[in-house]
Amino acid sequence: MMIRFSRRSGEALGSAWVTARSYKTAYIGTEHLLAGIVAERSGLASDLL
Repeated sequence: MMIRFSRRSGEALGSAWVTARSYKTAYIGTEHLLAGIVAERSGLASDLL
């Protein structure tokens, strides 16, 4: 089953993946997702964080 994300969600997830890989982890955790959202710098979620 394929899960579809919005463009901004996909970009945040991609940024989270890069962050996780930079710390040499084999998973994307909550901390990586939050870093990905903050890195997007646009949108309500980023503003709130």
